[in-house]
Amino acid sequence: NICDNARYYHCDFIKQWQRGNPWCVVIYLPAYSPNLNLIERLWKFFRKKVTSYYFYEHFAEFREAVLAFFKNIGQYKLALESLLTLNFRIISTS
Repeated sequence: NICDNARYYHCDFIKQWQRGNPWCVVIYLPAYSPNLNLIERLWKFFRKKVTSYYFYEHFAEFREAVLAFFKNIGQYKLALESLLTLNFRIISTS
């Protein structure tokens, strides 16, 4: 299981569950590593297409733009296929 370093993954309930289920090995991503988290890549792409260069005067307009993005996400298939790959860039600290 690969998890980000959110606090809820470190709570007592989860730690206790892990002790009782040693078959489940948890690998924590380093703190703030959006390059390793695919959903962060999708959100960045989403923001670029929906919010970064646009002003929505009314919430209804913003809501419609968000829904339109996800309803028509197939039009971004090629861009997302190259963006959401498992080829992660690892940065060495040494």
